[in-house]
Amino acid sequence: MDRSERLGLVLSPREKDAVRRLAEVEGGLSQAALVRRLIRREARRLGLWPRSATRSQESAEVPKDEQP
Repeated sequence: MDRSERLGLVLSPREKDAVRRLAEVEGGLSQAALVRRLIRREARRLGLWPRSATRSQESAEVPKDEQP
């Protein structure tokens, strides 16, 4: 998996503590690994991961402001 894109986050102390505790509960993941896992989990739930070739093509054909 290519991990060349960076994403900076600014969190409140409570959010940072929640990330730390969630990482522990998820088997001792690093906080970065936890954030990646949460993103993938939510994207799968919404049907956005993995992005199918058909879905990618449909999105490219329909302007973003006209997508449902």
